[in-house]
Parts: sequence; C-alpha cells; structure tokens
Amino acid sequence: MRTFFGWLVFFVGLGALGYWAQAHHVGAIEAKVRADLATVDVAAFDDVKFNVSGRDITVIGTVADADARDELLRRLAELTSHRQVHMSLELNG
Repeated sequence: MRTFFGWLVFFVGLGALGYWAQAHHVGAIEAKVRADLATVDVAAFDDVKFNVSGRDITVIGTVADADARDELLRRLAELTSHRQVHMSLELNG
C-alpha cells in the first residue's frame, strides 16, 4: 500500500512540476526568442510574418526568389535562442 501511494505522490508531483514549468517559463522563453528575432534585419522581407511558439519560429509569407529565402534562413540560423524554424514561404520569382 505504501508503494502505491509513493508512486501516486511521485506522478502527481511530476505532473504538477511540469504544469508549473510550462505556466511560468514559456512566456520568458518566448520573450527571449522574440527579442533575438527583433535583432534580425528583416526590412528587405516586406511580406514575411514571424510567429513564436515556445522556442520555435514559424515564418509565413512571400519572398522575391530562392536567394532571398536562403538569405532569410541564414539570418535566422544565426540566432541562438530558437530550437527550430518552420518555413511556409512562397516565391514570387
């Protein structure tokens, strides 16, 4: 019986710790990624929008050609705070 309650307390505590971490730290993590993203010079990419979810960056929009897409990806790859970049870009040229 003690083993059962021990495991029960362990799993409830683990779930509570996971919830607390998600509720209190996700905002700070996203703010850090957004701050780093703001340092990227994206003036040449008028029709591109960025969305941050956790440590992931989603890029949506239209770029002039494949070279512009590659340049944007290179600039985003220089950031250190993100985990992954998801791109949904259309090419004009």
